[in-house]
Amino acid sequence: MKRFVTALIVIILVSLLVEASEKTVVYFFHSKTCSHCISENKFLDKIESNYPNLEIKRLEVEEQANLEIWRKMAAAYGTSAGVVPITFIGDEYILCYNTDEITGKILEEKIANCIQTGCIDPIEKIEETGNNETISTVLLAILLGAILVIGFVLIKLTGLI
Repeated sequence: MKRFVTALIVIILVSLLVEASEKTVVYFFHSKTCSHCISENKFLDKIESNYPNLEIKRLEVEEQANLEIWRKMAAAYGTSAGVVPITFIGDEYILCYNTDEITGKILEEKIANCIQTGCIDPIEKIEETGNNETISTVLLAILLGAILVIGFVLIKLTGLI
């Protein structure tokens, strides 16, 4: 019985790690007063439920913290933080939004491709000042630590230790 519980805990922990690493993350920088941003946001809302491993980070550029992330991300991608909407996915970005049939189609194709083949989280392009770790690496370390703590608690509660 103890082996079964241990195996079950290991399977759960591994599946959590795999799930966390398979997310496709999209960064959508927008303004609440921009009509093209509103159109893209509605499109993203419409397709988001079709992709369970898709995480869309919607960041309003009116907020100072988001503005800083936008500036850093734009610089990392070799562009400037001047026009919204701008959407970062994998190694690419899409500037402005026309219609669902044009820009929306391009966005969805890039999302589907990233989900199928894997893409970097755009935040990985932004290196923290003063060291070589990326924000994503730090977040992954925190996630792994939390999963290990949960695993040890479950093992302790089941009496395996």
